[in-house]
Amino acid sequence: MLTDLQRYNLSTLADYLIELPVDYGHFKMRVYNCDDRGLDGICIRNSDHCGSSACAVGHVPYTGIVGWETQSSWNAVADNLLGAPIYSPEYRFLFSQDNVDCPWAAALRIRHYLNTGSVDDFHYPHGLTLEQYQNLRRLAAYLVALPDDYDEFDMSWWADDLCCRPKDAVCGTVGCAGGHGPRAGIDPIPGEDWEDYIARAFGGDFKLQTYIFGSAWSYVDNTPQGAGKRILYALHNGIPDSDDPTIYGG
Repeated sequence: MLTDLQRYNLSTLADYLIELPVDYGHFKMRVYNCDDRGLDGICIRNSDHCGSSACAVGHVPYTGIVGWETQSSWNAVADNLLGAPIYSPEYRFLFSQDNVDCPWAAALRIRHYLNTGSVDDFHYPHGLTLEQYQNLRRLAAYLVALPDDYDEFDMSWWADDLCCRPKDAVCGTVGCAGGHGPRAGIDPIPGEDWEDYIARAFGGDFKLQTYIFGSAWSYVDNTPQGAGKRILYALHNGIPDSDDPTIYGG
């Protein structure tokens, strides 16, 4: 049973991990922590790692969680501050080195545990695979970062050159949110049309696809920044009943 403090700490850790950027390269589930914040005797330094690397527990020092400095080991941090004793089902589910090296995946596992009290029946939101979830996060980051005067975006088209397939999408044609996937670095498979590409790369159920890629958004909020914020809102909060763009910060 988690204490209130452990529940708060887990939630804080999940909130931190879920906001790490697309290009964050310092998350390694097999490494406790590679920088100067390591605990005495267990700070792992490895020249093969680029910069500071740390697992989910090893990111505790960056979150504002207090008390980690007085713990005897990283396992003690997991046990005492996060409520996951080493070798327990909770530790294996949340922090095992065998889990995928993705901070977002770690955050979603923590949130599942906090919401359900269980380590069973975990799945990614909206029936997505991890790759599809990562692709949507990458696409959202790309769209939000586009300049305000960007004029090659229109939610009513996959691409305004109807002969343009996903592999040719960097050709400068106007495109919708899904149509910008290749420009965001989400590569198509040769021979895919737009429907095949979007289904494979971004997956999800019909309701999600309609919400984030629906052409009706061209009449409500036809901006890449709004499209990116919608994707993030749907991934983090679910799909709202309203199409009011102020819900997702548009």
